[in-house]
Amino acid sequence: MCSCLAYLSVTATIKVTATGVDKGKKLAVIFNYNKIEGLDERLGSYQDVSNFTWNFKKMNFEVKSYTDLTKEDTEKILEEYRTSQDLENVSVWVAIFMSHGDGKNPESFLSSDAKSISMAEDVRFRFNDLNCPFLKGKPKVMIGVCCRSIEDKKDGEHSTTYGKDNTSNKTVGRYEVQNISDDSNTINRLAVDAKAMPCPSTLSNATDFNDMMTIYSCVRGNISYRDEKNGSLFVQTFCNVINKYGYIYDMYRIFAETQREMREKRPYDVIGLGYEPCMDPPLTFTTLYLG
Repeated sequence: MCSCLAYLSVTATIKVTATGVDKGKKLAVIFNYNKIEGLDERLGSYQDVSNFTWNFKKMNFEVKSYTDLTKEDTEKILEEYRTSQDLENVSVWVAIFMSHGDGKNPESFLSSDAKSISMAEDVRFRFNDLNCPFLKGKPKVMIGVCCRSIEDKKDGEHSTTYGKDNTSNKTVGRYEVQNISDDSNTINRLAVDAKAMPCPSTLSNATDFNDMMTIYSCVRGNISYRDEKNGSLFVQTFCNVINKYGYIYDMYRIFAETQREMREKRPYDVIGLGYEPCMDPPLTFTTLYLG
């Protein structure tokens, strides 16, 4: 079940072994779905790609990015990675997916041809110990940047403008957002990366997902905000934390700090929407320092 900071305080339930990642290549792969058939362009998503690329390269990762792939092409690329012997030389694997939620499952997002891709079956299963032995025992971090539920939005509505003179629906209330990237206090347009979706139970039978951490930009049942100029609020905060603490904080603490900073940025009249990242903690996970 999706979990947040509460799990971090119960470390006895998580087996952690300190292992260095100084041997081998560190690889980060970014999939950005900016234009999706039938939906608004995800303005600001290229800034997210730039932020992730710059910060992971700073941590000495090799970074590869893909834009607007169809579901078929996405699966083809993932299969090429899964079966590549080059993964034997990879010590850390990071895979990032940025899109609209699919409106049906809080673990799924849309490809450029508006087909559903599951973080569980299509991504996590591919790279678990059984299906990808090249990465067995190595830290694997999956990041999903998309909405996971929008209760009151009608089908087909995918963005909303918030600002000093705008009032949204009763769920969100009056909403003012500062530009996280600088101190200009600019009020920008925010978009929402999904449509209405139910919240079914999470993936079961997770025993094969050792050393695999999955992070989402919001908690299931919530929405993920994207500034149409500066990118996702989660990505801005997460990358800022990596930039400051990537060499001294392990991944659990990087997540906790990201969560803390996002909560601090939350306007007083907004209850968690878009300001609550989420983690599915693995049963076992190597203490991982990105730098």
